[in-house]
Amino acid sequence: MHSTQYRVVFLEGGKKKITFTDDEGREKFLAEIAAGFEEQERFRAPELLKSVIPFQAPGKTICVDPVPARDNLPPLLALVPENGRLERLPLVLLAHGFESSKEKMLRYGIRFAAAGFFTVLMDAPLHGERYEAAEFRKRFEFGPDPRRSWVNRLEIMGVFLEEVLRLIKHYVGDPRVDPDKIGVAGISMGGTVSLLAAAKDPRVKAAVAFVPVVDFESANPVIKQMKIPPAVLGTIRALDPVHVIQKAPEGAILIQCGAEDGIVGVEGARNLDAVLRDYYSGNPGKYRYVEYAGVGHDVTLPMADDAVKWMREQLGAVGQE
Repeated sequence: MHSTQYRVVFLEGGKKKITFTDDEGREKFLAEIAAGFEEQERFRAPELLKSVIPFQAPGKTICVDPVPARDNLPPLLALVPENGRLERLPLVLLAHGFESSKEKMLRYGIRFAAAGFFTVLMDAPLHGERYEAAEFRKRFEFGPDPRRSWVNRLEIMGVFLEEVLRLIKHYVGDPRVDPDKIGVAGISMGGTVSLLAAAKDPRVKAAVAFVPVVDFESANPVIKQMKIPPAVLGTIRALDPVHVIQKAPEGAILIQCGAEDGIVGVEGARNLDAVLRDYYSGNPGKYRYVEYAGVGHDVTLPMADDAVKWMREQLGAVGQE
């Protein structure tokens, strides 16, 4: 049995070029890396080199470019597949969930990059490189009135959405990116943001929502038990895809849920599915909803691989020589 091998070449400007090979033990290696994240300071980005994810992509090379926060853009990791033909690449923005970070999205981002996508991972406000422990606890720990925490979470999600929309505008002007092939994908909170971005920006041609948080009023057990003031209700509805998506977006949508999701449940996603099936009835190839048996509030590697395949069907991708 061969051991997993990867080669890291340090380039100018802090870039790292990573060549991946595969072996039969890669899943164990992935599990070890995942366990290593838990040993890091909570939410802090681990050292980039320790975050390299071995992946089955023999002979393919991906440049990992850490981009610091600047010009109203969040901290980023750009995963750029080598492109010997110098063609513009389709873009995928990958948004993490609450209490996560861009580094924790590497295991998924690498899959998109290896498929030929210019893949960008970003930190949400108060997450990853922008995490501040005291401020995080102040805003998000549930106190005597949980409504305040929920509103704060929604406000963070709203800011995250605006940052994703700014990133789309930013990368449309990047000569490495095909401006007509833009996709967004995200997990949980990031999945909701992806749906909202697809609804708000017609340049998004495909969106993937992994275990998204949707239909807050009807499906969220905490919110259902609250007495919601009108102002708070307005904030909730302004960021709920069930209310925001009033017609089929310009692009395609894939929603993936875990049938055993005990965190956000599947009721809300099923309600949204009923709405979107109607919207996309004239173009069913642009919409798909999938529930995975035995899966909770999680994204398994088969789910990620299914999403990459679907994104390629919608956007296409430049192969690597």
